[in-house]
Amino acid sequence: MALQWILFDLDNTLLDFDGAADQALSDTLTELDLDGQKDLKFSYHQINHQCWSRFERGEIDIPTLKKQRFELFVSENHLNVDAELMNRKYLDRLSEQVIEIDGARNLLDQSRKHFKLVLVTNGFAEVQHPRIERSGFRSYFQHIVISEEIGANKPASAFFDHTFDLMAKPEKDEVMIIGDSLSSDIKGGYDYGIRTCWYNPKKQQNQTDIRPDYTIQALEELPNHW
Repeated sequence: MALQWILFDLDNTLLDFDGAADQALSDTLTELDLDGQKDLKFSYHQINHQCWSRFERGEIDIPTLKKQRFELFVSENHLNVDAELMNRKYLDRLSEQVIEIDGARNLLDQSRKHFKLVLVTNGFAEVQHPRIERSGFRSYFQHIVISEEIGANKPASAFFDHTFDLMAKPEKDEVMIIGDSLSSDIKGGYDYGIRTCWYNPKKQQNQTDIRPDYTIQALEELPNHW
């Protein structure tokens, strides 16, 4: 069947999350008068990646992720600061950061002329909603699905079940997901039986068993696969 729906990932697909997170962390460390930002940033990003990987595998939930990552960060770096305070400041700063990926808005403008769009993101509602509003992207989407709000995350089938319920259960071959993460976006889409497009601007090697239907290095390439 012809494509009818596109599911768009948000972070590092439409918005530059890495840049936003780096700026938010810099602002937080500065507010708390913590020196050695380069080493601290490296430590945090390692811990954060480990926590999110555990979340994607279903080993921890969102409240645990929120609580543990800064507790581990403070403990491992022997910082004299309250982990919950640091978490609160970081999330506040992160919710303010909006950096568009090149070509994102043009792609959304083009896509909505032909398809119905859904935004699908693993993230914290208190962070994602302000960023979506500030970006001006909300009006492009029929639905917005945030993992924290539904109690399921990509790549879990429950996340896609919920999304398909919102979409009135279209045929799976009418749906494509595009995202930067092999482990959440592409694996989730593949396991669910929908088309998958891996956005891979850094030309990373795929060393997994996950095989996207399409791979693009720039968002403007997506229409080639409609």
